[in-house]
Amino acid sequence: YNTFNFGEILKYKKFEKWCQNTADGYIRSNYYHNDLHAADITQTCLLYFKLGDLQKKHNFYKYEICTVFLSCMCHDYHHPGVNNNFLKETNDKLSIRYNDASILENMHISATFKLILSNKDCNIFEDIEKELYKKIRKGMISCVLATDMTFHNIYVDFLKNELKSIKENHIENLSDKNIEEKHQKYLNLLIHSTDISNPTKLFDIYFEWAKL
Repeated sequence: YNTFNFGEILKYKKFEKWCQNTADGYIRSNYYHNDLHAADITQTCLLYFKLGDLQKKHNFYKYEICTVFLSCMCHDYHHPGVNNNFLKETNDKLSIRYNDASILENMHISATFKLILSNKDCNIFEDIEKELYKKIRKGMISCVLATDMTFHNIYVDFLKNELKSIKENHIENLSDKNIEEKHQKYLNLLIHSTDISNPTKLFDIYFEWAKL
């Protein structure tokens, strides 16, 4: 919050309340998909920004950075401890509600905004302009849906193409809209990467997560 001056977007008291309610909305008895996992990938995202100097390299707008960190925190909110395939095979009510498409991911972000909009103390967007709210909401939905592993190859291909462009020193002239779309793809790649980042940690840490 302080590192990126999110205070220019979010009021701290409501942000703090939202953080607490979001943490409480995770099921700690879930071995893996609990609030510790959310905290872990949020911290990993911060390390990626710092170690990769991402802000300087990509010139992300402040609201975009805010978007990806909020998404990290809520991306598994209310996770029931089973996967999408299990929900499909059992005809779970969530599978019916979201038409078998990114079932859990749709539920996580939907439940997040239900919390924000139904609890005045947690409404972190209450004081921001409508257009900014729409941008952050759209970005958060995109980020959380990107954590669905069925999209993994899409982001691998995107990363390969970006690395190829850098190697060939290809410079794009993008409009403001296209810049935001490109930034969103990077944010999606970022949250997906942090979500599966356990193997990049020191082995003892990786082993603990693997057991869970």
